[in-house]
Amino acid sequence: MTTSYINPKEFDRQLTEKKLTLKDVAEILTLEINHAKDIFAGYKSIPEIEILKLHELMGFVYLDLITSEKTINENKPIKIVRPKKHSSNNNHSILKNTYLDIDEKASCEKCNFLINNPVNYCPNCGELLPQLIRDDKTIPNEK
Repeated sequence: MTTSYINPKEFDRQLTEKKLTLKDVAEILTLEINHAKDIFAGYKSIPEIEILKLHELMGFVYLDLITSEKTINENKPIKIVRPKKHSSNNNHSILKNTYLDIDEKASCEKCNFLINNPVNYCPNCGELLPQLIRDDKTIPNEK
């Protein structure tokens, strides 16, 4: 099924030709007047059975009256939907940076103690650290 809308200019033209009012059309289609105003202004879609009633019972010309384009209601504000920023994305970037920091630092081979500064011995177990850690080649300079 396709979504159909009323062309409001054509509807008004055919309505004046037939010398009918919006209230008359709404009564024949058994629609509430407020709902009928939105449909005939092109803001809301019209069911196919109602289109058939307009054509058969009231003599409206179908081809000019129906369009597939919705009319924009200038009285109602347009909602702009923006994607929400989830805190999980922010946490992911923080965790990613933390992992990078940990990977750049060294650890003791004996006790896996994380070494932040270039030292000769492990502060946790006292084991002599490899020359690479003592020379500070794996630990970035913090300035």
